[in-house]
Amino acid sequence: MTSAAAVLFAAGAALLFAPGELLRLYGASVSPVGLHVAQLLGAALLGFGALDWLARGMVLGGIYGRPVVAANMAQSGISALVLLRAVMDEPANPALWVTMLVTGTFASAFAWLLLRGGVPAADRLPS
Repeated sequence: MTSAAAVLFAAGAALLFAPGELLRLYGASVSPVGLHVAQLLGAALLGFGALDWLARGMVLGGIYGRPVVAANMAQSGISALVLLRAVMDEPANPALWVTMLVTGTFASAFAWLLLRGGVPAADRLPS
C-alpha cells in the first residue's frame, strides 16, 4: 500500500501542477478543457493515494480491508485496460508503455489480494 500511495501521490501531483507537460509527454493535444480534465484526474489520484496511505497498516483483502482493495483493483485494472488500448494505438510511445506496465502490476497485485483473502497479522510487515 505504501508503494501504491507513493506512485499515486506522484502521478496526482504531476497531473495537478503540470497537466500540459504530461499531456504533451503522452502525445495528447493540449486544450483548456483537456488541462482541466487532467487536473481532475490528478485530484482523483491524490485521493486514492491518501486512501492507500491511510490503509497501509490495515489487514488487506479481509472483511475490513476488502473495500480498499476492491476500489484500488477497479481503478488500476480499468486504467491498465485503457492504457493497453492506448498502447495498441500508439505503440511507439514509451511513456504509455511504462504507465501501462506500472498500472498493470498494481492491478495484478490488488486482484491477487482481493481473491486471496486477508493477510494474517504474523505475515505483515510492521508499519
